[in-house]
Amino acid sequence: MANYYTRRQYILQILLYYICINSPLVTSIVNSSFPSLLLECFKLVEEELDSIKQSIEKSKILNNNPNNPTSGNSINSIHSLETIKSINYRRDSLFKEYQLLGELLSGYVLNHSLKLQDFQNFLSHFSSFQPDDIFILAYMPSMFQYLSSLTTLPENDVKAIHKQFMTDLQQPDKLAETPIKALLILVFLTNFIDWCKVDDSTSTTNRTKQYEFTKNVDEPMRQTFNLGSMEQFLSICADTSLMGTGELFYNFRPFLQQHIPKFVATRLLDIDDVATSELKRALQQQQQQNRLNGTATANTPSQVDKIYVSNFKFSLDDQFIDFCAPIFSNFVHSFITNSAFILTYLRDMEEDLLLSGEDFDFDLGNLSENAELERFYVAMFYLYSSREQLASEFWSDTNSTSYGFLQWASRCNSPLIISTFCLTLSALATGSTNAIHTFNFLQITNAMSENNSNTTSTSNNKSLINKYSSVIPLH
Repeated sequence: MANYYTRRQYILQILLYYICINSPLVTSIVNSSFPSLLLECFKLVEEELDSIKQSIEKSKILNNNPNNPTSGNSINSIHSLETIKSINYRRDSLFKEYQLLGELLSGYVLNHSLKLQDFQNFLSHFSSFQPDDIFILAYMPSMFQYLSSLTTLPENDVKAIHKQFMTDLQQPDKLAETPIKALLILVFLTNFIDWCKVDDSTSTTNRTKQYEFTKNVDEPMRQTFNLGSMEQFLSICADTSLMGTGELFYNFRPFLQQHIPKFVATRLLDIDDVATSELKRALQQQQQQNRLNGTATANTPSQVDKIYVSNFKFSLDDQFIDFCAPIFSNFVHSFITNSAFILTYLRDMEEDLLLSGEDFDFDLGNLSENAELERFYVAMFYLYSSREQLASEFWSDTNSTSYGFLQWASRCNSPLIISTFCLTLSALATGSTNAIHTFNFLQITNAMSENNSNTTSTSNNKSLINKYSSVIPLH
């Protein structure tokens, strides 16, 4: 069995190599029907994983012993250690295959033209997943690339995508159930700005006049934030980061990611029926007690998350993580370049909210609900930590928009924004050369802080630790 799954992965790796270099050796395979074939492969992996889970559930039922309350409720009580290892190996192999399929799709999008119908088929497929399904991540490199390459698409395709996304935004309650789509809308609109500015001789109309900015770009982008787009981006960057939680002094993620669940490999795990039943029973008892006391109940038994058996750690493959990083970084630079108006709006809105409050802790609770700029900074922290080459792009040209963004971000009234921006700077200091650039940048801002108390500097940031020590988890 091991050789079977290993050979499958080798075949995908070889095909991935030739697709990414756009080799003529695979032109007979990589044609217009290739995306449809990939989608079927994705579905086959999902079906095989479902069949494994179903077989385990059947084993629970067949092995259930009414005289033994723990019998049949856990995979550990049904199968031998060797069988469990075999099941975990199959699942882990299929998970790696799924990520390789995601890389194949991304390689195809990079060098070939993905049809609009194929894009819609993939979008419809993974949008049906649960919001916490980690398998969604396999589609993100290709989707980011596709929506970032609008100038290479037929004009009518771009217009159709815009129309589709605007329709989706008119149903916010439904869209809120799929925050990953809200993020993709943000990616699209970020690049749609550039597309509208392009002087395309084949275009029949002036795009900037056809698409009124406020109605077709500004307001929809703000709406995606309300639907969790930046919180979703933070979650993706955190789960594809090289930085472990244990390496953090202050962990801002639980504070800033409160509405969107973290990604979990639920397709690869089995439910612990005993532990789940015990938790539901405890909640039922608490609910009854609260009713007697006349107090509200936070969760009902029906709202309880399932508890899964954890006998193997499934994680994203290092190759897939490295594959994603530069693609997500390209989005960050595009967002900085094209969405300065949004960044300014987010900062001004939070500063106004901060100035209108009197109690810091009260303001902090309110700010966390709309802390989109902080989510962007923390996402950047996860993305650029321990990635020296990507971080160097911010320092390579002091006249670039990216460097100008750092200068702009260093001037702020909000201590929460400044704190998270300092995290971003720490990530951009990865490597000796980047560290020197960061040091020089801080020297400049320290000099500026003598005349501006709102500039990021060592002296101005000392008080932040005391302010946040009671509300941010300390590691």
